[in-house]
Amino acid sequence: MAEPASAQAVAPPPTSPRPRRTSVFANDSTVVKARFDKLTLTQWFKDMDKDGNGSVDKKEWLGFMRSNPQLRQFLLRGDALPQQGACPTDAAQRMQDDAREFRRLLQIWRDIDTDKNGTLEFEEFVDFFRQSGNLLEYALPDNPKERLATILVEMTDRSNRGSEDHLGESVAVSEEVLEEFEHLTRSTLHGQRRRSLEAEAVKQMSRESQVAARIERRHSICTALQTPRGRGSDACGDAASPGGSPLAGRAATSDLSQLGRLLFRH
Repeated sequence: MAEPASAQAVAPPPTSPRPRRTSVFANDSTVVKARFDKLTLTQWFKDMDKDGNGSVDKKEWLGFMRSNPQLRQFLLRGDALPQQGACPTDAAQRMQDDAREFRRLLQIWRDIDTDKNGTLEFEEFVDFFRQSGNLLEYALPDNPKERLATILVEMTDRSNRGSEDHLGESVAVSEEVLEEFEHLTRSTLHGQRRRSLEAEAVKQMSRESQVAARIERRHSICTALQTPRGRGSDACGDAASPGGSPLAGRAATSDLSQLGRLLFRH
């Protein structure tokens, strides 16, 4: 006689595979995508724009990818972790693999250049990540990192227009805005990311700026003291505080921060 249904052994359901990150080209909405906020994209774009003219040409794009293998791998494969498996030892095979990767990167550059003018503009770069689902957008419109990104874009735009406009008036960002920038970086960022962002911003500040003088003084003290990286040293930019509530979960944000640090390692 058959056993009652309650006494029958029930096989456990098959274990679901762990979702993995996908590249910016994947269309499968069931996988977990790595996402980056506008401040991160701003820093990448500024690093790519070597001549500081506000756009990225083909040479600047490929040069940046050569020196940033983690970002290159993210664009090609969807993550910034070392690829599993042994690397090819044959020099000819390595050259073929590199050539294949850079052809794909060049195609990505063409895809981002939506107006087909031969250069990438910042909004095209942001739209590319937004359309692919890899843009991390915050719930609050006044999130400090969003504001930092806006200030950086404004500083770059004004720097590209020169020190004066056609009426002879200064186009430099006001000291009040620079003080806001200083406050936001000190309260929101920490470690190497804060120092690199401040150092880049100082290049676009007036030499008479008190904010620029304070930042340079802090960096000089940090260098002299050879303070180790990590939290706890405000002089070296390591103090941090929460920056707002993103739409993504806390765990995803933590993972994103780790990925961002990998991508910005010099």
